[in-house]
Amino acid sequence: MLITGLDKIALKMLIGDRGKYIAVVAGITFSVFLIVQMVSVFIGILKRTTADIRTIGAPVWVTDPSIKYIDDLQPLSSTALNSVRSVPGVEWAVPLFISNLRARLPNGTFQSIRLIGIDSASLVGRPAHIVAGRLEDIYQSNAILINKRGLRKLGFPKLGDTFEVNDRQARIVGIVDVETNLFDLPIIFTTFERALEFTPPERKQLTFVLVKPRADASIARLKDDVRRRTGLLALTKEELQSMTIRYYLTQTGIGMNFSIITLLGFIVGAAITGQTFHTFGIENLKQFAALKAMGVGKWTLIRMVILQSAIVGILGYGLGVGAASLLLNILLEKLPNYTAVTPPQLLIGTLFMTMMICAIAALLVLGRILRVEPAEVFRG
Repeated sequence: MLITGLDKIALKMLIGDRGKYIAVVAGITFSVFLIVQMVSVFIGILKRTTADIRTIGAPVWVTDPSIKYIDDLQPLSSTALNSVRSVPGVEWAVPLFISNLRARLPNGTFQSIRLIGIDSASLVGRPAHIVAGRLEDIYQSNAILINKRGLRKLGFPKLGDTFEVNDRQARIVGIVDVETNLFDLPIIFTTFERALEFTPPERKQLTFVLVKPRADASIARLKDDVRRRTGLLALTKEELQSMTIRYYLTQTGIGMNFSIITLLGFIVGAAITGQTFHTFGIENLKQFAALKAMGVGKWTLIRMVILQSAIVGILGYGLGVGAASLLLNILLEKLPNYTAVTPPQLLIGTLFMTMMICAIAALLVLGRILRVEPAEVFRG
């Protein structure tokens, strides 16, 4: 689109009053900043709720039918493993143990931990990134792997150091880099059998059965066969993630609280922008009246106002996204427990919302401009 002389006039009108111009841009910047900041934190928290699912990465998870989310741990009978293995369409099935326990540190203090016991034969569910030590050392006596982020809460132990879990010694043989969970607990990996040794004895100690379907197996048919033959629930990795996120959105205050804060940011930004832009339009009515007196048509005036709103919208959006991204990066680097994720969809959605705010403000201004009489220029 070519910039015409009238477009240049529109831009001069826009930046002529520096105070009003800065106020409009600041209103949009604040709105964008708050939306990007809060939604990024919100997405980061939701992503943490499903961190274990992505770390373990099994295609299909078999569990108790009453489960509501990944941390709703419902123990299964040990016979469930063989029952699942007998289902047609199952290439392999292995046990998985997950539990939250307390570790006793060498200084006598206690720390909650996340214990994950993986199949000792196949090591399905093992961490993908080992930053220190060797994976095969997990077979050593009392051996565990610990996530890098969890070292801080355990007093920064090193390879070979020990602590107690349920009065049993746990020795660190490897440090892994995995996603942290919602509560940022140190994550301990060991074999399934050793995890049971670390845990107080119970009648049922199988948490999940991890399944890989045969290449030619129908997932829907496999899930139905598991339900009919075992009475258990089979979920794909994606379904378990969706179930977990849905639980935290609907059954906790996370979704409601962040939605309200984000909505308030949008409303405040829209109110500031709309009011300031409307005031700007009213104060420039004489200039628009003069343009109408010189024969400038309705559609040209509309184009001028749209250009003005687009300029402040894009500028405010860029400043808001830049400020939010800078703050998020600083907080992620400086605060160990801070979490935030800014996907491209969020930036696209925020741009759409920003332009919608500007469009509403432009409509408020256009209503007065299109009704103004050319004679207005001769008054006062």
